Amino acid sequence: MLDTAGRISAVRFDTALDFGCGVGRLSQALANRFRRVIGIDVADSMIEGARKLNRFPGQCEYVHNSTADISVLKDESVDFIYSSITLQHVVPQLARHYIQEFFRVARPGALIVFQIPSSPRSSVWHSLKSALPVTLTNWLWRVRSGSPEAMESYFIEEKTVKAIVEQAHGWVALAEPDQSGPPGWESRKYFCLRC
Repeated sequence: MLDTAGRISAVRFDTALDFGCGVGRLSQALANRFRRVIGIDVADSMIEGARKLNRFPGQCEYVHNSTADISVLKDESVDFIYSSITLQHVVPQLARHYIQEFFRVARPGALIVFQIPSSPRSSVWHSLKSALPVTLTNWLWRVRSGSPEAMESYFIEEKTVKAIVEQAHGWVALAEPDQSGPPGWESRKYFCLRC
């Protein structure tokens, strides 16, 4: 991912943001390359786990953030932003706002890389699911998959993502197919630059 980003623009290895960091696996990998890494997650339990597993305590910090923004970070304070397998579990209106927030906290010339599905496996099922209560669709998913866990998945069409990025003073340099979305969904990894 860093090699691809580096072909688009020179990566400044100062401050990186891992948005939706979970227990910090990616944050720890980024700490091998960046001077400072900030991992942010909505789940306090994930942040607790990340702090326990942190091998770079002087360089990597973890922040619990349950707000609809990332106001814990200042404007233009980050050189590299990465988010994967996170925005797909956030309702589209909130995901759009987080994408805008990425560009607010990014310094001019910063690279922003994020993944989000661009279309569901079945538009018919998605339309039906959107009309049903979430508790019912989660129950149907648990029955269908045999999994006790049910996690909502969402998408934003590629043309809409590009419009959001442009409105946030950025541009999409590359949108490549990505396999991180739910099975059967089309997903994209966006490599963007902050103007």
